[in-house]
Amino acid sequence: MPKTLKKRIDKTLKGHFDTELVQMEPIIIPEDLSNKLPESFLTERLFRLINDDNELGYAYVGKAPSLSEYFDFMVIFNRDLMVVHSKVLIYREDYGGEIGSKRWLRQFEGASPGQAFIINHDIMAISGATISVNAMTLAINELLDCFKTLSENNVL
Repeated sequence: MPKTLKKRIDKTLKGHFDTELVQMEPIIIPEDLSNKLPESFLTERLFRLINDDNELGYAYVGKAPSLSEYFDFMVIFNRDLMVVHSKVLIYREDYGGEIGSKRWLRQFEGASPGQAFIINHDIMAISGATISVNAMTLAINELLDCFKTLSENNVL
């Protein structure tokens, strides 16, 4: 994982959990199950979050396409597999960066595995950020589907 991305992940975890002692333990997904997940799901970027032997929840660091680049994002789940925080870590375009606003990202909080969001119904569209809004919403929907599959197969 690139150093800049790792720094932003650490800062996000520190801010969310109000501690510097959050460990990210990679979750190993069996190959047969990994083959059932979408190609866009980066299996090496799924982590169990631990503090002093206490499980805090889970984190996923993903990538999603924007107009001509991609952006990195992070979603934090609690132990009950509900989304408690999401953040755009690195956005590489001139337009569409509004998806990184806390207000917009808060729409995903409380989501659980298998849930799906629909733009203009559950998720606000953003003028000038249509591609990024679609990409982030699709990425979250796919992530929630993957978490459902992983939960049903006792990986989480």
